Amino acid sequence: MTAAESLQVLREALGQHARSPDLPRLLRHWRDDAALAPLAVLPPAYDQVRRALLQRLDMAAAFGEESCSFSPATLLAELRSWLDKAEAALARM
Repeated sequence: MTAAESLQVLREALGQHARSPDLPRLLRHWRDDAALAPLAVLPPAYDQVRRALLQRLDMAAAFGEESCSFSPATLLAELRSWLDKAEAALARM
């Protein structure tokens, strides 16, 4: 799998979540080592940001949307932004 294909898998997982919300399934996709391995070509900051976003999503799921300071909708939008930036970084390589 190439880095571009890995990003496509993550984008598809976000799309699937939009159609049928299942946060644990989304988090599994975004933490799948096999899918993420090709993304090691990106600067380390990309992995750090991805992990931080997933950690916040974990907290939002654990505490519920209303009682957590992290909005799942905002975090999902940030994951889409992360994908866009990662794709742009790959295009520059």
